Amino acid sequence: MSLRWKLMLLLVVIVGGVTTSVGIISYQSTEERMMTEIDNSLGTATNVLLNRRDSNRPGRENNGGNNGGMIVIPDRPLGIEQYVVQLTDRDGNILAATTGIALPPMQLSVDNQGIERPIIATLTGADGIQYRVRAEGFSVGIVQLGRDLREVDNVLIDLRSRTILTGVIVALLSAILGWIIAASMTSRL
Repeated sequence: MSLRWKLMLLLVVIVGGVTTSVGIISYQSTEERMMTEIDNSLGTATNVLLNRRDSNRPGRENNGGNNGGMIVIPDRPLGIEQYVVQLTDRDGNILAATTGIALPPMQLSVDNQGIERPIIATLTGADGIQYRVRAEGFSVGIVQLGRDLREVDNVLIDLRSRTILTGVIVALLSAILGWIIAASMTSRL
């Protein structure tokens, strides 16, 4: 192999390695950041759901934030609402759920003091769709609030495709540039 080829390949390997590293780091940090934002929105939405009042439901008491065991499951009339809700008892039996949605029941984690802590997991619903789900205890069971991950998956697939395309273009450009540099450096030899 000639010196020109060696120099060109060296430049392609260096640029390709850097481009690949940046692409992987960008993809992973984007995925992590998106999940963090979804987790934060699930926490906020769970608090709103557990603390909201429904004056049309008999037996609902306004007692300083305690739900009295009654939670109204919001409908999804258009099917485009962000969140789905499922209520289970402590044994995992479904008490109520958003119409058409069935999530696997979750058990809460318990810390060293015996206090139940909310948990977050990615689950596949009965409809085959992946949901990011936050489970939190309330007076009569566990409320699971989930968010469909198809949008996130679409963004990550697009990011992955663009990163690969950018890597290929950068590798080709570095090969051309490497050949030009190698030719100019070795022409005097």
